[in-house]
Amino acid sequence: MYTESANSYKGHLIKSYKTVDGFDLDLHIFLPDTAYQKTKRPVIVYFSGGSWTKGTPEWDFYNCANYAKKGWVGVSVEYRVSDRYETTPFEAVKDARSAIRWLRMNADTYNIDTNRIVASGNSAGGHLVLTTALANEMNESSDNLSISASPNLLLVNAGVYNLYAEGSTDWISRDLKDKTLVKKISPQHLLRKELPPMLIIHGTNDRSVDYATAKIFAEEMKQVGNPFEFETLEGAPHYIWYDRRFSGKVASLRNEFLKKYGYE
Repeated sequence: MYTESANSYKGHLIKSYKTVDGFDLDLHIFLPDTAYQKTKRPVIVYFSGGSWTKGTPEWDFYNCANYAKKGWVGVSVEYRVSDRYETTPFEAVKDARSAIRWLRMNADTYNIDTNRIVASGNSAGGHLVLTTALANEMNESSDNLSISASPNLLLVNAGVYNLYAEGSTDWISRDLKDKTLVKKISPQHLLRKELPPMLIIHGTNDRSVDYATAKIFAEEMKQVGNPFEFETLEGAPHYIWYDRRFSGKVASLRNEFLKKYGYE
């Protein structure tokens, strides 16, 4: 179904960034007008949510197209999800890191400024954004490890920070003989100094990812001393990027953060 749908997409480029287990994984690349081509452009890379089980790059096409109109390169990533590939979040993390590496390696082709790579994600997509910078032990065997998988700036909406927390992430470790392996993709357990600037936005009424886990992550980020902003939305549910009561505030906070770091 994804392949049939992808073949009908118009108005942007579709490039395979990795072939694994017989499947080509795609990047959907939205390029700006040629008027912007005189200088290297920032790129924003979207990872869709969906609990690592579902989701499609198409969910972020609207955002990618909007950024392309502003002179950015917009990219939406196809990564392995369990419904389509019978995989786990471990594979999704590898794909996210491979995608960032591919963009760095092909930056000249698409006029990308490799010092201005922004990764953005909602929910499980936010988790993948964090792991591109944090999960250094999770790499595809075919990846060139000399190329950084870390973006230059991270935007996370209602992300997942602790995969050991009780609730919707229990299944990830349930069937593992060595449950400590989850630490390799659990952002809470991978914190260190010298991470890229990141913005975390989370609602206090999030029923999918407990607000307390976001707060703990933020407190530990502060202790480590990384450039970091944590924005609390009082009474907001999980889908803060979609809920009309909060989506405007989310967009405003993201824009302010980008401007703070010189992304115009």
